[in-house]
Amino acid sequence: MHSPTATSPTGHTESIPHELREFAQDFAVAVHKRGIYPAAHPMQLGAVETVVARLQHIFAMRHELAIGVARTHLLLDGHPTDEEHPLLRDLAGRMHDHQLGGVRLMVGISRDELDGFVAALSDSPLRGGEPIGSRARDLERQWPHIHISPVAFHQLALLSDDAEDGDVGAVVASRASEVRAQQSRRYGSRLSMSCRSYRFRARCSWWSRR
Repeated sequence: MHSPTATSPTGHTESIPHELREFAQDFAVAVHKRGIYPAAHPMQLGAVETVVARLQHIFAMRHELAIGVARTHLLLDGHPTDEEHPLLRDLAGRMHDHQLGGVRLMVGISRDELDGFVAALSDSPLRGGEPIGSRARDLERQWPHIHISPVAFHQLALLSDDAEDGDVGAVVASRASEVRAQQSRRYGSRLSMSCRSYRFRARCSWWSRR
């Protein structure tokens, strides 16, 4: 079987630093393969190992990698991925469906942690899987080097006073989309990357405080 290509059809990802572009493409391939191969299949094992190697290279230059989530693209340390790249767009859509506003991958992440994250992302909520965002705190105990920022649905007013019954779904969907966009922008901000130390987390406005 021919492996899915990770070459951007438009070249938009060229604006992303090389190491981040390579990580995004390989991460998207690993999640895609997990959806079609069993966990112990050599193709899947090799894909995860490749992502681990990419992260080791990235962590030689920084202590974490922040990923903001929008429906059609990701923000890697503030750099947007190509919305027209099929695999990257699919990965963004998967993370969006899992109710993720952002994710931080930290130095020290193990292969098992990454493999668990890849497996969870491949289990689509649209096919009965449980969204990662809804069980973020439990999963962070299993994955101590993966910090999950779920979309803050609890901050949404479900209905506006003047919304008609037939417009309820549209109102909720619209407001959820706005919150996702706000969290994605906050997660992608280079300024937010200064909030690295745990003692500053309570003061980071993008950490679902707003």
